Amino acid sequence: MAIAYAIYLAMALLYKEPIIFGNDSCLWFLRREWISDPRFSEDGEYLAMTTTRRFGDTLYRTVLVCDTRNWRPVREIVLDQYYEVRNGPRAGVLEKRYAERAQRCGFAWVPQSRGQLLYFTPEGKLYSILIRDNHAQPEIVWRGRAAFRLSLSPDGKYAAVVARTENWEGISCVVLDISTRRVIKEHRTSMPGPPYPVSAFSHDGAYLAISDGELIDVLDLRTGKLTADGLADGDDCITALAFTPDDRVLLALDFTGELRWWDWRKGKVLGSTLIQGISHRAAIEVLCSGMDSYMVVWNSNLVTLYDLKRLKVVWSKSWSCSGCSLKPGDFVVAVGTGSDGIVFDSIMLLDVRTGEPWQRMKE
Repeated sequence: MAIAYAIYLAMALLYKEPIIFGNDSCLWFLRREWISDPRFSEDGEYLAMTTTRRFGDTLYRTVLVCDTRNWRPVREIVLDQYYEVRNGPRAGVLEKRYAERAQRCGFAWVPQSRGQLLYFTPEGKLYSILIRDNHAQPEIVWRGRAAFRLSLSPDGKYAAVVARTENWEGISCVVLDISTRRVIKEHRTSMPGPPYPVSAFSHDGAYLAISDGELIDVLDLRTGKLTADGLADGDDCITALAFTPDDRVLLALDFTGELRWWDWRKGKVLGSTLIQGISHRAAIEVLCSGMDSYMVVWNSNLVTLYDLKRLKVVWSKSWSCSGCSLKPGDFVVAVGTGSDGIVFDSIMLLDVRTGEPWQRMKE
């Protein structure tokens, strides 16, 4: 066993393939400088994440997909690559430019697709690829001037791309029919640039919530008309949106750290709570597991899990965090993290019920 693993390690180093060490509760990624946005596929068979790896003076930003049964990598897709300038008068300017380019890369799993992944690159191209097929090649779905965020409807029919298009100087939310690759709606916002709008589909796939600075619009996808127009209860930009499982309440998190519960049909705020340390990397994810429903809220230094039925905190952990994902059908949450808050090189797997390290059930 030891000899076989040594051979695997040597071959992975030689061919620059991903190297993962770990156990049931933590995965370490060798030679990766930034692990972020971990996301489980809907069937829980795969965990994908964005990574940054260095080879010489070239940095590669990729989507890395692992099989959750053994945590072996099954696919790595290069989103962007650039030459790193560490010193000199333009180093700071280039670093800022690279950080901006990083916001123009991303991905999402297509629900009910058995392993289909959508991803976008800094050139504004949106691609589709079937991870389950080892011989599958990416196919282009849509192209704009630049893409910044991506969300998908629970039925896997629609994609919402926050982007710059040829039709509008500002930022739009483009709604695509994934199968036909046809634009069915382009919702224009007043935002000229960052912080970019966020969007979220309702669980029945009938509605799409879109932020516009501190305002929230809700679009009825069946009619193409706004059901809610300009919901507002603060002066700070919205950084995350999510519907509760029954779609009656819209959760909205702003840059002050205020998390509000909206009755979006009546335009009323039902309640709120304050979360500290919010940045543009904060987000919300809602998931049902059996009879229970949970919401995980994360930012750069804190991960908090809420019981949505009881509207109370289950646990809260101080983690240097670069993303979270709840595993469907299981009590597992994946947290992108690192030891120093600068280099994020690991994924922690926590038990949803306790926040403690997860232990795989023995068969």
